[in-house]
Amino acid sequence: MGNFKDFDESQLAQIRDALWNRQYYLFTGSGVSTDSCGPMGKLDSASDLRDKLSNLSGISKNRSLQQAYSLLDPDDGVRVHITEPYHCVEAGPSVTKLASYPWQRVFTLNVDNCFEVATRRISSDPDWRVEPEVKHFGQLSP
Repeated sequence: MGNFKDFDESQLAQIRDALWNRQYYLFTGSGVSTDSCGPMGKLDSASDLRDKLSNLSGISKNRSLQQAYSLLDPDDGVRVHITEPYHCVEAGPSVTKLASYPWQRVFTLNVDNCFEVATRRISSDPDWRVEPEVKHFGQLSP
């Protein structure tokens, strides 16, 4: 399947109808929250977090995030380097835009709570609602 620009109007209409009828699942990773803010500012991507944790534990940055994370103290290390910094203070435009669509279900690999924060914001602010009359999928990006 090609780029959205290559779809004809009939194909775009089918995708649009399926989206508005909650037939799609959303699966996200760390990139969706990098324009969001935690108590210490912008949230780090997975690779930036891996680099920070690798420096902290003295292992090579070529190791995986999982390996770097596993070396944290399970109590204080996780709280100080994961739980507290990734507590979302302000959901960014990317995750807020994605949260405004009627997904059947959302799955995320993120440790932050930005999708939840964005969903609460949308439910209380009608200006953030996305209208189903969007004609071109380029309009879906923040």
